[in-house]
Amino acid sequence: YILFIVLLAGFNSYGQWENLNTGLNDNLNGVIFFQANGLASGQNGLYYTTTGGVGSSSWAELHDFSNAASAVFESTTFTSCAAVQNNNTSTGTVYACGQTNDLKAVIFRINIPAMTYALVYTGAANTKFNKIACQDNTTNFTAVGDNGKIVSSNGTTVTEITSNTTENITTLAYATIATNSNTIGFGWGDRI
Repeated sequence: YILFIVLLAGFNSYGQWENLNTGLNDNLNGVIFFQANGLASGQNGLYYTTTGGVGSSSWAELHDFSNAASAVFESTTFTSCAAVQNNNTSTGTVYACGQTNDLKAVIFRINIPAMTYALVYTGAANTKFNKIACQDNTTNFTAVGDNGKIVSSNGTTVTEITSNTTENITTLAYATIATNSNTIGFGWGDRI
């Protein structure tokens, strides 16, 4: 028994994290990978890689000026991104949220690896999203924001949820208990 503890103490354990120098001059706030295809959200835009993100030259800013929503996309300060990851392929769907320059909460759907996007939600004036999360193995997502702002989607329809709070909700998580899935949001001072 003592020999086992001595042998165990002699082994070094190292994490599997690798520092990827993106070379991006932005405040990054989220990253999603589908094998080598990745998308990072930053305050100044969305960035993508098709090579696993290794090296600063492997990242490019996402632009599509022919997209009907490009003016909104280009004016958005992104605050979060989340993915519907239900397979081990290099393809998937990412949702990114934030606030436009004219102070409206927005959500975009980005298709990986095509790097095409669609505007799926625009809020009223003076709204902002802080965080978005996707439910595992579905196309469902929930986004939370300032002044108790909550929207939820079943993948087709985006629905505004009455939160009964004016607190700024800053983060959220999906929790699965038995067979029921619930969304939990946290605001300033860790209030739920």
